[in-house]
Amino acid sequence: MSSTESPWHAHNEILDRILDHTRRIAFSEAQILHDLAALLAEPPPLGNLSESDKRRWLEHEVGAALHLHPSSAGDRIALAEQLVAEFPQTLKMLEAGHLTYRHARAVSEACVDLTSEQRSVIDDDVVPDGFGLSVGEFVKMLDKAVHEVAPKVVEDRRQQEIDERGVWVRGTRNGTLTLRAVGLDPIAGAALMNRLNSMADTLTVEDETTSDTPVCRTPDQRRADALLSLATGVGPGADGSVRPPVGINVCLALSTLSAAMTSPQRSKVLASHRGARSPQHRLVCSPPIRVPRGGG
Repeated sequence: MSSTESPWHAHNEILDRILDHTRRIAFSEAQILHDLAALLAEPPPLGNLSESDKRRWLEHEVGAALHLHPSSAGDRIALAEQLVAEFPQTLKMLEAGHLTYRHARAVSEACVDLTSEQRSVIDDDVVPDGFGLSVGEFVKMLDKAVHEVAPKVVEDRRQQEIDERGVWVRGTRNGTLTLRAVGLDPIAGAALMNRLNSMADTLTVEDETTSDTPVCRTPDQRRADALLSLATGVGPGADGSVRPPVGINVCLALSTLSAAMTSPQRSKVLASHRGARSPQHRLVCSPPIRVPRGGG
């Protein structure tokens, strides 16, 4: 570096190159979308194949070219068809490098179920304001606009999500489980989170007052442990595992137990112990009694 160059010169030069690469990538993505739409407009001569079979054939061809699964290639083709036909402003901004492919896909996803007129409003009046926004900021802007342009569509989407609500557990490659819930009622969902936060606060106090080495669990870890405790009825361990209940076996003389029972109960116990070598009966506490850690 010469003595006349700013110490920031090399840093800024690298950032300029990254920006240039990003624009080139966006331009290339726009050209690919144009070409995909052209493939649909001029399909190859495939003889007597049905339209669905022709579409599947095209998805496999495009998937091989783009290194995508045929279903993913089909999604890319559908997006290209929609952007070219209904979102020309979005496509132009992608070509200019003002948006990325993810921004363009977000426009399509936000406008599902909107009319052609409503989509035109989003494309002409809303999308241009997205220049310089991150994908997350851009999506929030789109959602706000769709609420204003098509409130009935938003309400219908909300009801559909509630109707399709569900909870799934999926195993990971490392042997843990991922829990996913969708379509929860917002009030009930907020109540669940409040309950988990309250239980997590209790775990925080427990961690800080542990008699041995204090446990350092993050708030997210405490909420996850609280959820397990809520589901199983068993206190969660500090390592995320579920602590087994403490079982207490009590041995009583059969005469003592019999005195505390009603006649039908006494007859049943006596019948089950006829011929037993020891006149004793073993009880297991249910629900189990939990002994606090560090306690006696």
